[in-house]
Amino acid sequence: MFAQRYALVQQRILKQDLFRPKLVAAGKSSSSKQGGGTHTLTPVESLLGRSGVKFLLGMVVQVEEGRYYLEDHTAQVPMDLSQASVLTDGFITENSIVLVEGEMMDGVLLVHRMGSPIIETRQDALDTIGLQNSDIFNSMSSLSELEKLKEQEIEHGEEGMFVILSDVHLDNPIVMEKLDTLLEGFQDMTPLPVFIFMGNFTSMPLSAARDGTKIMTGYFEELANIICKHRHVADEGRFVFVPGPNDPGMAAIMPRPPIPNYFTGALRTKVPHAVF
Repeated sequence: MFAQRYALVQQRILKQDLFRPKLVAAGKSSSSKQGGGTHTLTPVESLLGRSGVKFLLGMVVQVEEGRYYLEDHTAQVPMDLSQASVLTDGFITENSIVLVEGEMMDGVLLVHRMGSPIIETRQDALDTIGLQNSDIFNSMSSLSELEKLKEQEIEHGEEGMFVILSDVHLDNPIVMEKLDTLLEGFQDMTPLPVFIFMGNFTSMPLSAARDGTKIMTGYFEELANIICKHRHVADEGRFVFVPGPNDPGMAAIMPRPPIPNYFTGALRTKVPHAVF
């Protein structure tokens, strides 16, 4: 999932003029002196042995207690944030993908500036993709059907809310405790949000484990019991379950088929609006 997130953000960044190399015609090379230059994203693995200020795109991770690293698809490097300026109106948290300007000093990336990746509008993204006959996922038969869906979203979706959780490890007691607390907070809310739970649903694959099928079935039954503790949420809430690469089912097929009914029977029975 990190690789996919990183690739999507990187593609968006490289479309921006600031990071898109320009073909300079003869006699016009002075444009860079007039503020028209571009920057290059440097992979983390290329930092060693290279001096000077570099621009990097990566995820903030805490490999050691109290020490943050910048990680991309090539490597990770420790960061010194003591002199960093944060250029964002929002928050930068652990596992955030960020743009960083800094330089290597004694094996540590001294960060000068850090901010959220450059954003683009939905329309700009669609124009780049170049939709012609359907939507990006080919789930609509035509663009006219997509327009009808947009009208319905405008008419019925103004009060809509989505609660999206990834890597919901049902084998982790802390995760189950937090899910219970989360659902309790929505018990008196109307209308309820759509809850989207994404895998992997266990911290370690159970396919090769002894009694793995029985264990996985028990985890989903335990989740069903937690949801049913909050009667309003269980009866009226919409739950969407998206399998991860290590969850039961055919992992080699994209898009992933739902988790087999054998594992989720109790959840389907107790939570009427669960979708797999």
